[in-house]
Amino acid sequence: TPYKIPPRAFIPWDKSRADENNWDIMVFCSPACPTLDVTSIPSIWCKAIVSVSDSFLPDEWEKREEALLALGRRDVFEVADGMSDLGEIAKVYSLSGGSTVSFNDAFELGCQVMQKKLHLHGIVTSDDVTAKRKFHDLMLHALEKDENARLFGLGTVMHQSSDRMTDWLWGRARGMCPSYRALSSQSATVKPDQVRYLDMGAGNGAAARWICKQDKKIHITCIDVCPKQSGENRNLSDEEGLGSQIDVVQGSYERLNSDYSNWFDGCMSQDAFIHAFDKHNAFSEAFRVTKGGGWLLISDLMRGDGKDGNEEMDAFVRAHNITDWDTPKECVQMATDAGWSEVKFIDCTAEIKVSLQGLLKKIKAMMESGKYDGRNLQLLKTHRTRLSNRIGLADRGVFKWGIISGRKPYDVVFMSEPPVPPEPREMINYSVNSLDGNLKFGTDVLVVNIKEKLSREKITALPSTTRLIVTLSAGLDHICVEAAEER
Repeated sequence: TPYKIPPRAFIPWDKSRADENNWDIMVFCSPACPTLDVTSIPSIWCKAIVSVSDSFLPDEWEKREEALLALGRRDVFEVADGMSDLGEIAKVYSLSGGSTVSFNDAFELGCQVMQKKLHLHGIVTSDDVTAKRKFHDLMLHALEKDENARLFGLGTVMHQSSDRMTDWLWGRARGMCPSYRALSSQSATVKPDQVRYLDMGAGNGAAARWICKQDKKIHITCIDVCPKQSGENRNLSDEEGLGSQIDVVQGSYERLNSDYSNWFDGCMSQDAFIHAFDKHNAFSEAFRVTKGGGWLLISDLMRGDGKDGNEEMDAFVRAHNITDWDTPKECVQMATDAGWSEVKFIDCTAEIKVSLQGLLKKIKAMMESGKYDGRNLQLLKTHRTRLSNRIGLADRGVFKWGIISGRKPYDVVFMSEPPVPPEPREMINYSVNSLDGNLKFGTDVLVVNIKEKLSREKITALPSTTRLIVTLSAGLDHICVEAAEER
C-alpha cells in the first residue's frame, strides 16, 4: 500500500547508534535487537523508542527501573515496551497492509494517545511542581523550628501529604474496609494476612509511610508518574524500615497493571486526582483493581460554581496542567457510572481556606523576619501571591476542595435461578451464572442450592476473587467443607 513502511526506513542495529543520526523515533522491530540496559543506552540517540517485542527492556525489575531512569536522563521522551499503546498498535496495523484500520483512523487514535502522554509529561516536568517542591523544602526547614506553625496543618496545601489529612482519610478507610475490620476483630474466624491498598499519585510516599507506621499489617502500592518522586519514595521507605510494606511503581493510575484486578482492599488519592487526564477512566481503573466491599477515598480540588469561560477559571486550569476539570457533582456521577456505590462528596473548602490563611500568615512572618534573601525570599514572595490568589478563588467559588468517597458493591452470583428473587441492595450486585458451571472472575460470593454439588475440584477451580459460599439448604453434605476452609 502507499503507506507501507519503506525499506529505506530499516537500519541495522550497529548503524543506528551513530550520534549524527539523532532520530525522532526508533522502532525495535526484530527479536535480534538487543535488550536495552544501562550499558547500551548511552549509545541511543533519539527522542522516543517503540518496540514490537516485550523483551525490549530487562526482565529483572531493578534492572528495568535502572534502564528507564537511564533513558529519562538521556531525554528519551517515551518508551513503549511491546507496543502497549492502542494508538501505536493501530498505526502498525495500518502500515502493514491488508488491515481494516485506515491510516487516518490510526493517526487520529495515535494523536489521542499522544495527547495523554504529553499531559503526563507536562505533570512530570511542570515548573509549578518544581517550585512547590522547593517551597515545601523551605517551609519544612522553618516548621521544624516553629512548634506553633505545625498547628496550622500547613502540609495540607503543600506538595507533600498532610499527616492530619492522612490520619482523617485513613481513619475513614479503616471503618469502610472489611479486611481491616476482620483483621482487628476478636471474633473473626477468618483473618487476612494483611490489608492492601493502592495510593494513586503517591508523590514521594509521605502518606503511605505515615499509615504503614501505624500498623505492620498494612501493605501499600504507591504509583506515581514522576520518576524522581518515585525514586525518593523508594529510598525513604527503605531508610525508615518500611520497604517490605511499600511497593513503589512508576506509572499512571489511569492505566494499571492487569494483574491488579480485584486485588486491593481499597484505593486512596491525596491531592493528586486533579491531574487525571480522564477522571471517568481513573474512577473505572480504581474500581477494576478493588475487591468487592472495598473503598475509594479521594481528596482534591474540584471545579466550583464559576461559569465556563471565566478568566480566573481558565488561568487556574492552565497553570495546573488540568485537562478534566469537573465539579463535585460531576465527579460523584462519574464515580457512580464507573460502578461505585454509596458515592458522596464531603465539602472541606472552609477547612482548606483556614489552612491557606494560616500558611499565608506564616509566609508573611518569615518574610518580615529578615532571615531570608535572594532566591528563598523570591520563592516566598511567589507563594505569597499564589496563596492570596488561591484564597480569593475559594471565596469566589472558582474551586472547591473536599473528599469523594465510595464503596465497591459485592458481586453475588447464584449458580441457578433462585426460588425467590433477592431484594435490591445498593452494596450488592446480584446475577445468575451463565457460564455453564464456571464462575466469572470477580465473583465475591457464590450461592448454591442443595442440588448443586461443590466437590473439592469445583471449589479449587473457583475464581481467586470468591471469598464466600452461601448454601440455600440446612445441611452441608453437598459441599466439600475441607476444601472451602483451605481456600
